Amino acid sequence: MRLLDRYLLRELLVPLAYCLAGFQIFWTAFDLYSNLDEYRQAKLSLAQIGELYLCKTPELLTTVLPMGLLLGVMYALTQLARNNEITAMRAAGIGLTRLSLPFVGTAVVLGVGQVALIELVGADAAAAAERLQRGGAPAARGVWHERMLAINDVEGRRHTLGPVRFNESTRDIGEVTAEFLDEQGGRHQFLPQTGKECRGEWTSRGWLFYNVQWLWFEPGAADATLPTSSLELGATNVAALKIHPRALQQQVALHRIETRLGGSDLSKEAGRHLLFSVGDLLAYCRQKEGLQPGQPMYARVYTQLHGRLAQAWTCLAVVLVALPLGTLLGKRKAFVGVASSVAICFAYMLFFQGCLTWGTNGALPALGMWGPVVAAWLPNVVVAGTGLFLSRRLQG
Repeated sequence: MRLLDRYLLRELLVPLAYCLAGFQIFWTAFDLYSNLDEYRQAKLSLAQIGELYLCKTPELLTTVLPMGLLLGVMYALTQLARNNEITAMRAAGIGLTRLSLPFVGTAVVLGVGQVALIELVGADAAAAAERLQRGGAPAARGVWHERMLAINDVEGRRHTLGPVRFNESTRDIGEVTAEFLDEQGGRHQFLPQTGKECRGEWTSRGWLFYNVQWLWFEPGAADATLPTSSLELGATNVAALKIHPRALQQQVALHRIETRLGGSDLSKEAGRHLLFSVGDLLAYCRQKEGLQPGQPMYARVYTQLHGRLAQAWTCLAVVLVALPLGTLLGKRKAFVGVASSVAICFAYMLFFQGCLTWGTNGALPALGMWGPVVAAWLPNVVVAGTGLFLSRRLQG
């Protein structure tokens, strides 16, 4: 890394850290004030409220990161311009494109980190936050989902787990019901023992079932009603059952999407916020092959999907508009650049929420499948396009 890059990064990272911390505190306080009555009605303790906002952090960061980055870049460029450092760099033959590389690189890194955070922990954190907000069990204990079913075909042999009770946090199951065919064609069934607590847990060696009745049907007797062998087992490891807890977690996520987006009265939250990860939305789209443009559910799901994809590029878009504005406004007083960046932040948020509501409500039926795409990507295209236009004018 060149000396120039290190210097520009140092000038950026310090105000960026302050801006991110300040926006995170502001946004958390604003959200807490807006929902305080709801928390009081749910009788949440201070510890539960603290855990709730820890779970909300990944989603709050999707709002805080672009805003903090925009303000940090604007402030850094304003200070450089006021001290005539940008003029000196350009006089030395360093173009604006070269000067922008550290800022663009920072935006790319933050965008990738934001996507990774949402995809890896965002869904679980959002589910835990939703449960706590309704006065449910703490995240460590989890919540049980009834009648969950997962099916997997392994080389033409069906493996089935369910219907079972499933805890999405601990990944334990209750009232075990499972069935699969072995390589020789024998059918294995596992059912709860009468009068005993039957449960299962996931281990490094596969499923471990407790208090189950094992039934085995010899090859060629797939439709038989009487098993060839039957045993009652206190504990048994069933490594041959090729169904991972992720399959059940995916079913929970699909049910949550149906609940929050599939109702006749769409939740206002879905029209203002991105609620699901890309992985969950893609899994839903694969399962619901009958979704067609023009259907309300198509607009809701695909607007959420493209909104989440577009969100990964938001940091880059705000940097592209901050670069020329910070350079142009830098020779004025510092508060001009700061005030301008705050105004741009809130204008972008309003524009983004308006487009999200627009696409979610299916306001572009004439565009068909492109309606959700336009609604989700339009804010980034407008912001980035404005930044590129101003940069071109500035270089000219």
